[in-house]
Amino acid sequence: MSFNVKYIFPGDDKNQILSKVNYNFAQILFNAIGEKGPIGEIGPTGIIGEVGTDGEIGATGNRASNWFFSIAEPPIADSQKNDIWINVGPTGAQKVYVFDGTTWDYTGETILGDSTFGLLTEIQGPGGSTTHNAIDISNPTPSNVTFVFSDSVGTTSNINPNLAKFLVATDASTSNFPILGFDKTFVGSSTIPSFSWESIGQGYELGFSTPGNLVLSSGLTAAFSATGGTATLLSSGLLSIQSNASVSFENATGASASASFSTPNIITFSASNKQLTASGLSYLNLTSGAGITASSSELVQVYSAGNGMLLETTGSAGASGAALATFVNSSGYTILESRSNNFNVVGQSGPSGSASGRFVRAAQALTNVSASSTFTRSGFTNNYVPVSLTSSSSGIIYVVPKYVSASSIYSDGKQYRLYLQLTGFTNTWDAISQEGRVFDIFLEDDTLCFGGIRTVYPGGASNVQIGDISTSATGGCRHIRITTVSNETAFYYALTPKLSSPSRCGYIALTSTVSGTPGGGPTSGA
Repeated sequence: MSFNVKYIFPGDDKNQILSKVNYNFAQILFNAIGEKGPIGEIGPTGIIGEVGTDGEIGATGNRASNWFFSIAEPPIADSQKNDIWINVGPTGAQKVYVFDGTTWDYTGETILGDSTFGLLTEIQGPGGSTTHNAIDISNPTPSNVTFVFSDSVGTTSNINPNLAKFLVATDASTSNFPILGFDKTFVGSSTIPSFSWESIGQGYELGFSTPGNLVLSSGLTAAFSATGGTATLLSSGLLSIQSNASVSFENATGASASASFSTPNIITFSASNKQLTASGLSYLNLTSGAGITASSSELVQVYSAGNGMLLETTGSAGASGAALATFVNSSGYTILESRSNNFNVVGQSGPSGSASGRFVRAAQALTNVSASSTFTRSGFTNNYVPVSLTSSSSGIIYVVPKYVSASSIYSDGKQYRLYLQLTGFTNTWDAISQEGRVFDIFLEDDTLCFGGIRTVYPGGASNVQIGDISTSATGGCRHIRITTVSNETAFYYALTPKLSSPSRCGYIALTSTVSGTPGGGPTSGA
């Protein structure tokens, strides 16, 4: 871009110079206008100007609230909204009222003067201190005065229904804030020891909680009771009850009264002469007691009243299952043992190569043995109960049959009779000593009786009928004695309770190698 300029020469006068400058400036403005430059920085604040003239005086405002102390309402003409009146009449109780512009409304507040509260100065405190003051109820008859904190405006009929000396009444209809709390001035924690309602709405379930330890101590007797329900002590850790003397737990009497101690871990009772631990219950240094006595000739006595001593378990285990009760002699050998599979043994006291002594006699119960199985013999369908005889079988066996209807049980055409079916026979005969086992088998039933014996072995079976005369539930055989006399043969003895149905005896085969007719021995006898 180019434009014309006029040069200023040394000989120009002032008018020429002024004319050339104006011409050149006009050329610049006309031909060389660029973009707008940036805004410059704000300059410093200027000097404060002079104070202006005073304005006009405003209108007069309303007066402040007045406090009236009188025995009657102040006149409405002398009152305005938010004035306060204190009823100081003989029956006014110094109640506080607020004027709403039309009437005086009771606020629910009361100002009590020195006639009710008094200040006691220089009271004695810890260490003989006399630098503290106390406020007390100094009414002429303080025994007739109670102190009430309430969330609602009360009436004479409900403000203090049980005449408590100090009453705190909170509104727990929708929220459950603490009723009374305790704090230390230098802590100021939001979690402090406090009493609270356990639930909102109706009911008086009360709880106390503390974030720290709680100690209840009594100089004399202390008692805790729940007269209308359950009392519970809960602890996430150790729960300890200690006493320098005796500790007793007593329960109410009656058919519905009960007491229990429950824990997912170990319960330990420890005293100078008794201890209950995970390893067992021990009675130490016994001298006397109700139901248990100790002397030089008598170790333990259990009274005969009631059940005596009762041990009960459910289910069953094997023949070597855990023992319910074991009695040992002074040498530690078992003399009597009852196991969890209805297996009871009587042992011989004294060594016999076994830590538990020699078993002399054992009793075993076979419960819920099915009697629904059948076999056919001579055209008859016969029910039976199975029993396996092995080296671990006890010498006395009680069989409890299981059936739907006793009237449907038959043997050889006779109702209410069934066969005893025997299997196994392993190690029931000792070929070296020529000694066999003796088994007494009892049928535990009020209706059914044994009608015969059946032995089942590899390759065949042998059957013997017990021909009792009676057909009643009490005249048949419920006791059969089996004596193994070899590996192949056993002698049976069937006992009946009536002379009209004499005992039956004979032989029955245990294997298929027996020659002759099984059961061909004596068919009757003493």
